[in-house]
Amino acid sequence: MWVATNEGWISVVKRHGSDELLVRARNEAHLICVLLYLQEQPSLEDGRIFIDFDADYPYRMYVTREEFNRYMNRQIDRIDYGNFKASVPDKTYARALNDVWYTMYQWGIPHRPTDEYTMLDDFGLVYNNERIAYEEE
Repeated sequence: MWVATNEGWISVVKRHGSDELLVRARNEAHLICVLLYLQEQPSLEDGRIFIDFDADYPYRMYVTREEFNRYMNRQIDRIDYGNFKASVPDKTYARALNDVWYTMYQWGIPHRPTDEYTMLDDFGLVYNNERIAYEEE
């Protein structure tokens, strides 16, 4: 599972041979954010985060399903924005999220309902071949 929050991008999979989950990140700060949500008295010295230099997600941490559930619930409780990408403080990360948004938008075009609104791009809606300006929420 990929999880994108305004604090970071993580990948979560089942740990081999265990019921625990392996939470992975490409940026250590993104995994530290997860750790801070999991511990009442967070400490970066506890050794939960480890590095696999050969992996595409080098920063890693094992968590129980209960811990990850608590993390996700806290993320849900923190949603206070009307535009996710605009809520991301790290502009480089926000650009990467926009690239993901655009890729998934392109993927979704063949699955869109058919009506006179034919396209949404970075500039707005196209209605009967005439552009309508896009306004931020």
